[in-house]
Amino acid sequence: MKKILMLISFLLISNHVLAFQTELLAKVVEAVKQARKIKTAANVEHASFLKAPKYASGVTQLGDAAKVESAVSSLGDRLHATWQVEARASGKTERFKPMKVDGKPITTEADLQKYLNNSNIPAEYRKRFKLMDDGKGNVVAHEDILNMPNRYLAPNNQFENTASAYNAVMFTDKWLAAGGKIDDTFMRAASSFVHDQWMARNGWAKDQSPELFKPFDQLSAKEAKKDTDIVNDALKMYYDKLSVSDVNKLKHAGSVLKGAGSGK
Repeated sequence: MKKILMLISFLLISNHVLAFQTELLAKVVEAVKQARKIKTAANVEHASFLKAPKYASGVTQLGDAAKVESAVSSLGDRLHATWQVEARASGKTERFKPMKVDGKPITTEADLQKYLNNSNIPAEYRKRFKLMDDGKGNVVAHEDILNMPNRYLAPNNQFENTASAYNAVMFTDKWLAAGGKIDDTFMRAASSFVHDQWMARNGWAKDQSPELFKPFDQLSAKEAKKDTDIVNDALKMYYDKLSVSDVNKLKHAGSVLKGAGSGK
């Protein structure tokens, strides 16, 4: 009888252990799936990314998917505005770039007008479009990216800012949802993620700018700051979700990282 009771106890304990292991495995699998979703969303084709972004559905720290999309759009504008300030400081007054819609250039005035009529671009920016030579003998539609917000640019011209904004916002959202603190660990992880995703999108530039294709902690201080600035800007979307001390720390620190961007 004693042996039978011992056997039953052993089986019960084994079942509890198995149940715990199964639950733990399920959590790990789900975490991996979520990480893959973020990575996949950051690396999809330019046009499909902008036409159907993989924004979080259901509950997010900002409230809902629409608010996440709004945060990404606002951050994309902010990133683009930073470049605009630098470009104007160098003496530029306009910067026309070829535009593509659904991956294709616009080649006629009629198609350009159709595009503008079907868009939500305010009238004040519509004068920033024109047909011109693309430098390869092709006359295609261009837009003046120096004098327009990121959100009104064609998909190919707003993609980089939008992708960086998306990565920073969604990483922050997932971190806060998991109860993570805003500290050195967060800043390093978020900045590294933003940088890693940038490298994944821009592999074509590796040969001409090898100094940028390094782990985040090996970047120069100037280049590392670009990534931490993006993360700091993303955090501004979450001020009402943070503690007063965290908000004050963010407002008074260009970066809370220690030793990042040493270039070592």
